[in-house]
Amino acid sequence: MIKNIAVITGANYGDEGKGLGTYQFCESFIKKGLNPLVICHNGGAQRGHTVIHERTRHVFRHVGSGSFLDCPTYLSEDFILNPIIFREEYEQLLEMGIELGNKVFVSEKCLVTTPYEMFLNDMKERKRNKLKHGSCGLGIFETIQRNKEVNFAIGDLYISTTKFGIMSKINKYFNKCVEEENLFEYKKDYMSDPMLTDIINTYFEDLNFMLSKIQIINSEDEKYFLERYDSLIFEGAQGLLLDQNNKEGFPHLTPSNTGADNPINILSNLDLSNLDWIEVCYITRTYLTRHGAGHLENECSKEEVNSIMYDKTNVPNEYQDTLRYGLLDIEKLIKRVNKDFKKYESLNCNDKVFKTYLMTHMNEYNINPFKILEKDSDIEEIHMSFDENLQVV
Repeated sequence: MIKNIAVITGANYGDEGKGLGTYQFCESFIKKGLNPLVICHNGGAQRGHTVIHERTRHVFRHVGSGSFLDCPTYLSEDFILNPIIFREEYEQLLEMGIELGNKVFVSEKCLVTTPYEMFLNDMKERKRNKLKHGSCGLGIFETIQRNKEVNFAIGDLYISTTKFGIMSKINKYFNKCVEEENLFEYKKDYMSDPMLTDIINTYFEDLNFMLSKIQIINSEDEKYFLERYDSLIFEGAQGLLLDQNNKEGFPHLTPSNTGADNPINILSNLDLSNLDWIEVCYITRTYLTRHGAGHLENECSKEEVNSIMYDKTNVPNEYQDTLRYGLLDIEKLIKRVNKDFKKYESLNCNDKVFKTYLMTHMNEYNINPFKILEKDSDIEEIHMSFDENLQVV
């Protein structure tokens, strides 16, 4: 019987603090005696949600950010699985003393990334050179494209012999893409690198490991599965400005719905008659950040924001280069948030849905949060984060 729902949404280009927000909601629900389930509903292992728990720091990629608090995770149908990253993260958490056990649930419809999509992703970005899109390099978009010709969802693997048949088809698809897009030069580099060929050879080990650690939820059982929990926390990835339908940002977008669409699709199939409330929490730093290429509102130098701050999570890398910075426009923030929030009217429980903000990194750049309260009359409250602590106004 679902009583409380929280939806964590990045309001900008990602990296706003959604891991922190998810963790805090999990902690709050647990203190109230509730049993929350974290739902990762978009993107895949390219997410990087940082949580610090009792001086232990971890960047969550493939499981929910409530895992430190023993909260289970559900990877719904629009989450893209990566067995390589899943195993890597599972073993990292195990070393920290966090046993995920049987607490990771996965929709049978989740697509699965293979090394071939990751290779294609890398080859295409290298070929684009200075015109690269700024991809994370994990093959998210390539997996979606491949699925149009060769379907590989986790539910396809109930029969073990299917694995080899699917991989054979994907290998043929990979070679076809190399030929059509003239990627032979880059393919040679991959096939001659022992480390990269080893990734392919060990992929089945990673896949079998993941299958042994997750519980697959059939589509017809999803409603009953979710309604077992008294509280749901939707942990979104990326941000509203990277939504695949934000045409102004094309082609430098993420191939998923980053706002209200996926949570609404899931909630519209559930019994919400006993619902107390839905809190939609939009998260923003006091300034803007962006990875990779593409438009960035009010772009400025890091020094204009804070010359001495250091971001441990968003370090420079070959795919997205160095993190970029911009100044936050409060009016534009409110406009895109309200556009997204309006979609929740379709649930027909308006009196129980309210909007809040979580403003993070308050200690790094000085901005007056009351400006949001002044300009957005429908806001319920603003949470503020100073060095991992939350305050409410």
